[in-house]
Amino acid sequence: MLVVYYYLVPFANFMGAISMLNSIILAIVSVSLILSIVMVTILLHLNVMERRKEIGILKSMGSRKNDIKAIFYAESFFLGVAIWLSSILTVSILNIIINTYISKAVQWNSQQLRLSIGFENAFLLLAISIATSIIASIYPINRAVSIDPVKVLNE
Repeated sequence: MLVVYYYLVPFANFMGAISMLNSIILAIVSVSLILSIVMVTILLHLNVMERRKEIGILKSMGSRKNDIKAIFYAESFFLGVAIWLSSILTVSILNIIINTYISKAVQWNSQQLRLSIGFENAFLLLAISIATSIIASIYPINRAVSIDPVKVLNE
């Protein structure tokens, strides 16, 4: 019985370390998601403030609120796609660097040790980045459609 515990202790320590690393990664991802939502909100809010006259002209020419919302939601969608492309590019470059380091450190070229991002994960990241940018754009878009065209054009 003691022999079994002797062999299980390193495995338990290893699994504890993996669990701790998963918790740390989850915390980092959560913070980065919150920061990305805040940054996209700020970016779109600044975009709305810079385009106040354009929004006022569109409203005075008869554009509906849904037309203006569609413009900004499209911008938000493309912003999400751009964020996704930059993250995929960054992860791909980091994968190359880490895989090169692992193969040199281990002196064993095995496919099991290689890091890679699968198509499922890539599309999951696409969905997350688009959803994040759409959610973050709700407040600025509502501000854009509430702009009074008379006040804006008189400024």
